[in-house]
Order: sequence, then C-alpha cells, then structure tokens
Amino acid sequence: MSLTIEQIKERCPRFRILVIGRRNAGKTTILKKMCNSDGSDLRIVDRNGNKVDPSILEPDRQRGMSDIENEITFESNRLFMFHDSRGIEAGAEHDENSPLCTDSLWEFLDKRSREPRIRDQIHAVWMCIPMDNPRAPSSEFELAFFNARASPVPVIAVFTKFEALIDEAYNDLPEDDLSDTEKEKNASRDAQSKFDKTVRKAIENTAHPPDQFVQLQYLNEERTGCAGLIEATYAAIRDETLSDLFAMAQRSSFLGRMQEDHGFNNVSTMACNSVEIVWTEMWKSGAGTVDPTGVGKQKENTGYHDRVHCKVHATLENLSGRSGLPGLPCTDWHPRVPCTVMCRP
Repeated sequence: MSLTIEQIKERCPRFRILVIGRRNAGKTTILKKMCNSDGSDLRIVDRNGNKVDPSILEPDRQRGMSDIENEITFESNRLFMFHDSRGIEAGAEHDENSPLCTDSLWEFLDKRSREPRIRDQIHAVWMCIPMDNPRAPSSEFELAFFNARASPVPVIAVFTKFEALIDEAYNDLPEDDLSDTEKEKNASRDAQSKFDKTVRKAIENTAHPPDQFVQLQYLNEERTGCAGLIEATYAAIRDETLSDLFAMAQRSSFLGRMQEDHGFNNVSTMACNSVEIVWTEMWKSGAGTVDPTGVGKQKENTGYHDRVHCKVHATLENLSGRSGLPGLPCTDWHPRVPCTVMCRP
C-alpha cells in the first residue's frame, strides 16, 4: 500500500546522496543547482552535529579537510542531504589515485547499508567524472571503483564539463566553408562518438558498471540545469518510498523558485502540501525512458510538461487567492525536459 506524503517524510525525511569525484569535478555546482541555491544557505555538520566551515568544499582547500561523514544540506531544499567523498579520494594519507581510496569509499557504503533505518542509509551515488581531465576515467580510481563490487544502492556516472570534449573536437575539424552552426553540430557529433568509444566503453566493460550515464555541460552558466541527472537518478531508484521522496525533493526546488521569483511567499503549509500532491503524482506518472543528455525527448514530452507546469501553477494561484499572473518562464526545473516554454494558466 502506498504511503502518504507525511508517512514518507516521517520514515525518511531526506534523500541522502554520496557524491564522489576529484577536485574541480563540478560537484558543488551540481548540488547548488539541484537545490536551487546560490550557496549562501549551505550548511555542513559533522557526525556529532557540530557545524563545519562550508569553505572546506572549495576546490583549492588543502587535502584531507573534508570528512565523508559530514552531512551537507541547503535551506532552499531540505529534502536533500549530501555526503562529499573528497576527504577520502584526496586525503593526505593516500595519493589521489590510490586503490586504498576506493576501499574506503566501499567501507562507507557498506557501513551505511547496514543502518537499520532507511533515513540513515545512502540512497544513491553520483560518481562525477570531469571530461576536461585527459586521465579520466582512471584505472586506479573511477574504474577501480566500478570493478570492486556491486553497489547496494543505485550508482549514476555523471560526466561533467562535457563541453571540453566538444571544444577539442571543434578544434580538430578540418578547414572548410561550413557555417559555425554546422561546425558546432559536427563537433558535438564527433565528441559524442569519441566519448562512446573510449570513456563510456571503458566504464561499461567494468565488472559492475553504473546504473545510469549522464552528460552535463556548461554547469557554470546560470541557464543550465541538471535535468538529465534528475531523470537518471529517479529511474535508477529501486525503493518506492525513496522514489516518492525524490519526486517530492524536485517539487521542493520548484516551489522554492516559484516563491522567490513570483511572490507566492504567503502560501500556507496546507497549500504547499496540496501542491506537493499534485506535483508528485503528475511527476511520477510522466516518468519514462531516460535520455542521458536530458534534451532528447523534449518534443514528445512538451505537452506533458506543460500540463504539469500549468496544473501546479493553477493550484498555487487558487490557494493563494491570486489570478491572472503573467506567464512563468521555465528553464529546466522539470526533470523530463529542459523547457523554454511559458506557462500561461
């Protein structure tokens, strides 16, 4: 029997993700985009509940400053909790590429999987692999992780900074009279082909490849989001309660943006719960085949996307007593499509 929203939150108040990756892999940027945050509401506590200086996540900080047990949250979306692996794979006691680092990661995952309460377990793993690093994936780190053993939770391989491969392919194009648009198209095609034949193939050939593959690019630009990562994570989740919780976490980020950008700040808790029900049920009903780039299914899902957006918007209007609002610009809040349409109720 399906649980109610309140029962889900009581059983597991936050979706907990282990984020693995080298320094400068774009991990912190992904977390901020997932939670619709500018980083000012970042909060870190250690295993004893003591506050930790958030600057430990900065890439240029000294090695060994972070602890994988630290819990990372954002006030903008309290339904997500993250663990950063940097304290292990960039620890002072081992070289960054040491196999011992992957052993420590598995020790953490194994320990968390034995926790009796689902709220204390790790629910998904994001392995972030930057494509501007010619050594990635490394046989001593990323490939060693996937060869070690089967994960007790879904693992998503997240290839960040994919634009580096595109730029490289663009520079390798022969001199001709093609337009810039055609050159960019050819560069994207060549970059994808090279990625599939080398990087992806190497990971797929490991003993325990990830559940999903996602490519992200231009994350430092405000217009970009993590649609592909959202969809891939949802598709990989094996537990119904966690699946519902992840859908609600996406609703939370969307509602926060609505409140911030469009003045829905006085909507009551009961109203928010009503919106949550609308969002979660419609979001779940639209889940389908994963497109790793997050854009391939835009045309076929635009109608569904519009219905979700307009339904949530109309619900907010009714509950807040407002009507006739201008169209709401939509830029990648929805997990299925990085949309550019305007929602007009």
